[in-house]
Amino acid sequence: GLNEALHTVISEVSHLLGLDKLRDLVMGAPKAMPLSLHSEIVAYLLHQVYKPVSERPEETIGYKRLDEFDREFISVFENEKTGELLVCVRGSKLDFQSIKDDVKILAGFKAKSHDLDEVLDALEEKFPEKKYDITGHSLGAAYILTELSEHQSHMDDIMLYNPGSSPFQDSDYLKELANNPGIQWFMNRGDIVSHGLYQQFDNTTFQNNVHLAPYTYSPLTSHGLTQWYDESINK
Repeated sequence: GLNEALHTVISEVSHLLGLDKLRDLVMGAPKAMPLSLHSEIVAYLLHQVYKPVSERPEETIGYKRLDEFDREFISVFENEKTGELLVCVRGSKLDFQSIKDDVKILAGFKAKSHDLDEVLDALEEKFPEKKYDITGHSLGAAYILTELSEHQSHMDDIMLYNPGSSPFQDSDYLKELANNPGIQWFMNRGDIVSHGLYQQFDNTTFQNNVHLAPYTYSPLTSHGLTQWYDESINK
């Protein structure tokens, strides 16, 4: 992972110096998949899961929350017209479990959530004939990636925003995940947290499965969920 880590550092320094923006102006920005209204809706619903369970909306923008599946960092929403299910897994907050798992990923290990596994088992038991969409942000996306071997056959759309990864993770493992044709990735090139995966995309994946946010200088904004949807989406 040393070469990958060096590449990540160089990329972030280049971003902070504005060299990547200059390169885009001279050579053109990389071409990736355009964003869609559906991806904005998903990002908005995912952002609601950062609220305490008691403050999450019971109904919003055509979806209702199935509160029996609520966990501190998970909620399941059902489309009120189509019945489609969406599992939302938020990222880190300043709690011990999140910090511990973030450090594990940074050090090159995987982070698995038993709560997520239990929720997916329960959802598949209640809706055995129905596939569900799933989305995650940051650490939540990293949790989802560890569940693919067991649960991907039950998943439909997999939409991961700014997924947590590290250049110190096994490069073959990252390359296999990055080029999984069943995953749609939502990335910002200024986001150092997801760069471990970003540098493993092949050309086919980049053209068909990667969505890029507009250029943002701030590293914090580059990792945030609000860059993925318009503020007026719930009005």
